[in-house]
Amino acid sequence: MAEKIVANHRIFRNDRFLLQMAIGPMPHREIMRGIELYGTKVAPLVRKALTPSEAGA
Repeated sequence: MAEKIVANHRIFRNDRFLLQMAIGPMPHREIMRGIELYGTKVAPLVRKALTPSEAGA
């Protein structure tokens, strides 16, 4: 998912990302786990990919 967000940013130069989850009958704990994974795994990868490196500055 991080790669897709970064790819879209490179095309559209967007500065915001809106997440919408179709949860249906998914148990609450699984929904919360998905949200947690976006915050702990996906978001850091996106930030790292979109932050200019120190070497290039």
